[in-house]
Amino acid sequence: LNDTRQARGEPPLAMRVGIESGQALVGDLGSSARSVYTAVGSCINLASRLQETARDIGEVLVLGPQARAGISAPLRALGARPVRG
Repeated sequence: LNDTRQARGEPPLAMRVGIESGQALVGDLGSSARSVYTAVGSCINLASRLQETARDIGEVLVLGPQARAGISAPLRALGARPVRG
């Protein structure tokens, strides 16, 4: 897809991902008139902040401390970084 976009002179598509693990409330929230399927919780908020951090530091993927604890594969440490909020 990006090859086609670049051939047309368009910028490539990119994404950033923040991952954290923890407890969250997930489901349809709202009323019968208007509801949305969503996830709410501190781990969700942190994952969103980690995605922003990934963008700011030019990384594709940033893991939070709880998500990182469950991974045995070697990872590159980026050091502690403050997140918004």
